[in-house]
Amino acid sequence: MTHTFFTLQQNVYKADHEPITVEDVDENSVSFLALQRIIDSAPGASVGVAAAYRPDCSLSSLAFATLTRVLVIHFFAANKQNPQQQQKKKKKGQEPQPPVSRGRILIQDRILCNIGIKLYGYRIDRIALALFRDFSLRINGAVDVLSVSTSDRRSLQAIMNALGGEVSLRKDNVKTLFAHREGEGAAKDVALQAWAAHRAATLDDMALRFAAIHRIDTDTMLEMHLSALAKISRDAEMLESSKPTKVVNNVKADFSSKKGNVNLECTRYSTRIMKSKTQVIHIETLNGDKRSTITGRAERINGKQAHINVQGVANPSGKVLSVTTFGKEDLTAAESNREDVVLKALQGTITLTDHPFFCSIWAPSLSISWPPLNASTASFVYYPNGELNDSQYSAVERIISQANSDRVLLIQGPPGTGKTTVIAASVNSMISSGPMERTVWLVAQSNVAVKNIAEKLDKVGFRNFKLLVSKDFHYDWHEHLYERLEHCFIRSDLFGGGTVYH
Repeated sequence: MTHTFFTLQQNVYKADHEPITVEDVDENSVSFLALQRIIDSAPGASVGVAAAYRPDCSLSSLAFATLTRVLVIHFFAANKQNPQQQQKKKKKGQEPQPPVSRGRILIQDRILCNIGIKLYGYRIDRIALALFRDFSLRINGAVDVLSVSTSDRRSLQAIMNALGGEVSLRKDNVKTLFAHREGEGAAKDVALQAWAAHRAATLDDMALRFAAIHRIDTDTMLEMHLSALAKISRDAEMLESSKPTKVVNNVKADFSSKKGNVNLECTRYSTRIMKSKTQVIHIETLNGDKRSTITGRAERINGKQAHINVQGVANPSGKVLSVTTFGKEDLTAAESNREDVVLKALQGTITLTDHPFFCSIWAPSLSISWPPLNASTASFVYYPNGELNDSQYSAVERIISQANSDRVLLIQGPPGTGKTTVIAASVNSMISSGPMERTVWLVAQSNVAVKNIAEKLDKVGFRNFKLLVSKDFHYDWHEHLYERLEHCFIRSDLFGGGTVYH
């Protein structure tokens, strides 16, 4: 790649700003002078940072920005040979570390870990972990600008809040800039994202808010800890990237409309319309011989019924030809919580290595201190209404064991080997032969998996349990699956906000 310069005019803030000089290079062309030009142009030693990513979620480009300059650096993909790479020696039993080129070392020493520079960026937690995972690079003094907002981190409102508020911003341009895009225009986008982060940091009212945010310093974190966070984050990104951006929704042709809302009835659970803050619904209708497309958002979902707030049409009519949802679905509660935990761990507000469950999975070589068990006596295997083979019996013994080495277990069994039987026997043993106050939580990756466990417990005569089920899954869609479990059934909309008692 050649070393190029171009000029960029910002369109994010309403106020006028002078043109921005953008220096565009690959990692082998990075020079001391190019990095020094960024440092010299940084008022208050604050630098904006942004990144672009490949389809495999690895980091492809990094931009450093001040008010007048941006340096965009493009990195070689892992499957392309870089002549300057120096392969790190690996110790026995360790995964090989990503190779480090002279350009990467220069970037880390002059910018990323320069204690005299303050870095500001959008989703800088992801940037910090990608730098470590993909390039073995660390970062110091990084501020996640989204942390000043109380809105959902993935929302447009959070970005607007982080950049100074709607009064000073061109909302449509901000939305376009921070939309996920790859390929053509990526260099300009990442340059302007970094510039916007720096501009926000120079605003007087925002500077005070940013000063209160805990900084991310991966240069002081243990490699074992950082490797775990990087893998957790990358796995989550890969799963998110696999989510479809377009879904054809199966609905009935007839619909009703009232006061700017279109009411549709979905006919297939897997393609149902879902409530979302970001997705857009396109409804193609036929009225006589006239086709038209209505655009809107899912405002309310109740079972199969989807209430779409449409734009520009007061009372549409006719028949539905097709309904399509554009955009990725919102993060689930679990996905949002995982992202939040990773951010807090990077910011140092929580220490994951203080949690024995985390250590037993990600850092088993550490000395793990488990809290004492409340039970004074151990349970024994008790499964009067069924039989266990030797393998199943051994698994149940380990599950109900009070040994610290058995606090976290992974039991693997191909289909048909009796995993559900092992779960039922373990629950029966813990409750029937353990202390009276003992309770057990059983969770699984899907509502159906939990239902299957509940049916097994019911079948063997153990009925002292409650089954918690998502309303979205149950109401209107799968009520027939739970007829024999009505005695223990609680739907999610009936949970309430208080403590759940057994």
